[in-house]
Amino acid sequence: MLNLKQEALDLIADLKYGTIQPTAYDTAWMASVPLEDSPHRPRYPQALEWLTRHQHPDGSWGGEIEYFSDRVICTLAALLAFARMGKRQEDRERMEAGIKYLWKNLRRVKEDPSELVGAELILPSLFCKAGELGINLPNDAYLFEDEREEKLRLIPGGLPYPRTHTVVHSLEFLGDSVDVGLLKKSQSPNGSFGNSPAATAYFLSLADDPLATDYLRRAQSSESSGGVPTLYPWENFEHLWVLYNFHKAGLSLAEIMDDIGWQGLLYQMGEGGMTMSRTFYAPDGDITAVAIRLLSAVGYQLDPKVLTNFEMDEHFAAFVIERHASNSVNIHVLDALKSLPHYPNRHQAMGKILDFLEANQVDKMYWFDKWHISPYYTTTQAIMAAIGLPEEWAKRAKTMIKGPVDWLLNTQNPDGSWGYKVGTVEETSYAIQALLLYRSRVSSFSPEVLRRGANWLYENYSQMEYPELWIGKCLYAPVNIIRSAAISALALYNANFARRVGDIRMI
Repeated sequence: MLNLKQEALDLIADLKYGTIQPTAYDTAWMASVPLEDSPHRPRYPQALEWLTRHQHPDGSWGGEIEYFSDRVICTLAALLAFARMGKRQEDRERMEAGIKYLWKNLRRVKEDPSELVGAELILPSLFCKAGELGINLPNDAYLFEDEREEKLRLIPGGLPYPRTHTVVHSLEFLGDSVDVGLLKKSQSPNGSFGNSPAATAYFLSLADDPLATDYLRRAQSSESSGGVPTLYPWENFEHLWVLYNFHKAGLSLAEIMDDIGWQGLLYQMGEGGMTMSRTFYAPDGDITAVAIRLLSAVGYQLDPKVLTNFEMDEHFAAFVIERHASNSVNIHVLDALKSLPHYPNRHQAMGKILDFLEANQVDKMYWFDKWHISPYYTTTQAIMAAIGLPEEWAKRAKTMIKGPVDWLLNTQNPDGSWGYKVGTVEETSYAIQALLLYRSRVSSFSPEVLRRGANWLYENYSQMEYPELWIGKCLYAPVNIIRSAAISALALYNANFARRVGDIRMI
């Protein structure tokens, strides 16, 4: 029997540093680090073997679902690793298959709804390195030439970049011709550069460093396959998103996490906002908004002015320096503002966000976002945030979410799942969350859609590997966050319908 309350408690108890499935991009950078006394032998042969096992049949590397930016950047990084360290005939054959994939698909990165984090800096750098190594590729580094120049104009100064600057997370874009002494000044006390295994491996390939070596050992040992995640650690982010999912299900946050845990999160909220980890120093508007929503729900009084750090003229930002604003960040700020009646000019702030979201809505039905490739993630977050807005915005919010709800009801797959490309546990969970909240708080509809979705989710709940849908420097899958969304959706379903799905104990 599946006991959802116990599943939630066990999940919270197991949270440590953040669990993300290994990514080809970061693993390739680790595979490229040479032995100190042998520049053509890998210091981390397990990483090279991981790449060997995870090449797709079409020759590419990257997430399970083909997203061209992800496949291109992961394939480029893997090709560099094999060019530097691969000595076997099979390594040459893998490279040939990867090169063919890039010739066929490189230009298709422009088809993706959103860019990857740092792609405008990293891709040109990877192309340059590939040319130096004699890899035969189309000369398309200029794909991001304008975007690269725009980003560089936004970045103040040069090395050493302060640890509070998000560019530290993507320092591998600097290439080999860099002052290593200045680079080291951006290193965090935990040995990483912006909690990025890729950026840290890049630094280690330039200079032997015990702190960086120890950090990469910990990152690789966080899971046993030889690969590394794209972020490590990111404990604040994981805790908050897991709790956010449980909050949406109406589970008792006070029961799920004790006062010590909540005080620990409160302690992380500085004057500038919340960061994704104690060892990552750039405050994040998205994380700050979710933290405010949760801490308010358990009774903590917060200074509402902390959100003003992220308020811009026409939207709220994730980070002070960014080329594109995020729909999901503004959605989460909108949700946070519901619990901040004393936020300065709250009425104007809410109106600003609603204007921004209406301007970015696709065909009045759904939203894409810079942090997640699936419109189901962003759209369901918007539906749930819009429900329960203050009375003066209720009519406008109802109008804004009618199209998205109709879109959800009419895009369910025949098997009961939802998904941008294929049906997934993650996207199905979000759809069930949003539709159940809408049905209970706004307007009723036939429960058959929900019954079919909940049955599919119950049958696939035990799945432990998930398609990579979240956007970083490559696509990634935050395992515990996805699992918490599934627990939340099933708990909501059982709380709303006496007829249960599967063999699940009510909570």
